Amino acid sequence: MFLLSFSFSGILETYKTASLVPAQKTKAQLHQSLNSHTEAKLDSIDISLLCPLTRSRMGTPMRGRNCTHIPCFDGEAYLQLMWEKHVEKWKCPVS
Repeated sequence: MFLLSFSFSGILETYKTASLVPAQKTKAQLHQSLNSHTEAKLDSIDISLLCPLTRSRMGTPMRGRNCTHIPCFDGEAYLQLMWEKHVEKWKCPVS
């Protein structure tokens, strides 16, 4: 018999290292979002540093790999919540 042992800290480290999006890609997405409005030209966009789940400042900002929205959520808080609830299919809490 083969048993797999998962720990919360191991999962968090995996997400932090394996799922990183390069800063340049995020910047390009922001620029595209600002320039894609045909009715009005946007010069800036406000992005909250507060997590929509915890309403506290994000320590580990995350966004789903396939998400098209700009706002993030606190990855550590989200992973902790999903870990404690034993949710099988995780989905983005923002979209």
